[in-house]
Amino acid sequence: MRRGCHTLSNWGNIDIENIDHILLKKDWPAKVKDYGCLCDVEVSDHRPIWAVIELP
Repeated sequence: MRRGCHTLSNWGNIDIENIDHILLKKDWPAKVKDYGCLCDVEVSDHRPIWAVIELP
């Protein structure tokens, strides 16, 4: 399930593959189950996000 905020259309999409890549790059054995924006950020391409992960 994806949950976003209205700023996503202004700055692109939060990409589940990017979140997975960050977790894999850090050698986490996690799988992203859900994610979204923490707040509306209108002046930056760095938006804080939350993610629910599943560990094996």
